[in-house]
Amino acid sequence: MKKNRILDWIFPSVDQDTQFLIDRYNVRNIHNISLIVGIIEGITALILLITSKGIVSGSYASFYSVSFCALFFIAMFFITKSLLRPGHKLEHIRTTLMIVAFIFIIDLWGMAASIRNYKLGKQMLTFYAVQVITICFVILPSYISWLLIIITYSILYTLLFLYDRAASILVANYAIFILVEAFGSSALYKIHLESFGYQARLDRLNVELKNSSDHDMLTTMLNRRALKSQFEQYYKKTVSVMMVDIDYFKRFNDEYGHQMGDKVLKQFSGLIIDNFGEENCFRIGGDEFLVIMPEYDIKAFEKLVHSWKEELKNMKIDGLVGSISCSIGYVSGKPEDDTQIRELIDIADRELYKDKNNRKKQEG
Repeated sequence: MKKNRILDWIFPSVDQDTQFLIDRYNVRNIHNISLIVGIIEGITALILLITSKGIVSGSYASFYSVSFCALFFIAMFFITKSLLRPGHKLEHIRTTLMIVAFIFIIDLWGMAASIRNYKLGKQMLTFYAVQVITICFVILPSYISWLLIIITYSILYTLLFLYDRAASILVANYAIFILVEAFGSSALYKIHLESFGYQARLDRLNVELKNSSDHDMLTTMLNRRALKSQFEQYYKKTVSVMMVDIDYFKRFNDEYGHQMGDKVLKQFSGLIIDNFGEENCFRIGGDEFLVIMPEYDIKAFEKLVHSWKEELKNMKIDGLVGSISCSIGYVSGKPEDDTQIRELIDIADRELYKDKNNRKKQEG
């Protein structure tokens, strides 16, 4: 049991929705940090250039270091901006590789600045500051953050050892820094994982709640509530509107039972969705359905209707003898407001009943 807990801590199981929220959190933080640091370091580089500090007396290290930092963070600002654009779906593996590369590069930059200070007898605050900042603002699973910490500290210690056998480094303090950062990064990740997991579950519940309020439970079609909320998108567009009613639907319930009636509704509505698109189909009530196709004139719409009718003729339902027929009525127009949309629906409804009456007359 303890072994499983340790493995879950190091290699946590994260669902896709939670992982997306974590990735977006990391990218957004890097985006914000990059803007701030890029501006500060850019101003610092400009000041160094104007005052000639770090450039005169044969030392260019400070100016180059600050300039590299400014350019790198500005580049990261624009890279993360493209990843945060509306509608963009972050790919987890690519996002993680980008984050790891970002952390490793700024670790190397902080390392170079700190080694330069070490050689001058100063403290290595830049490297440690970079480590703390990345741990606070970027959250990664324990196995990734630990690996980064071990690799960067190993590189730093190796370079210091090659310089003067790390004479000014206290190994005990060095080890404490590593342990604190490793466990600190894991603790923060665990806290954020629980928080984002809760947020992901809440988001899913909200989506389910919205779907249940906007969709018919039996057929999964959009309902009257959803229809009303979509009226505005039809304004000043050529739309074709069709009302559909299953012929003699009551007999399915009477002769075969309500389960067969439900099966007919599901399969019939599924065929409508397949031909006209889920976002354009509505169950109005009982066995009545509505189709509204924006950007379709009457000729283009009639082709869709013809194709759908051919498929309906060949549709078979297990346990049902015979085929299903329906009455339809459709019209095309360019509504300016809600009232005109309702008028088109009323006209399509009247055309439906004309079709139904004509069929009854033909049947005798």
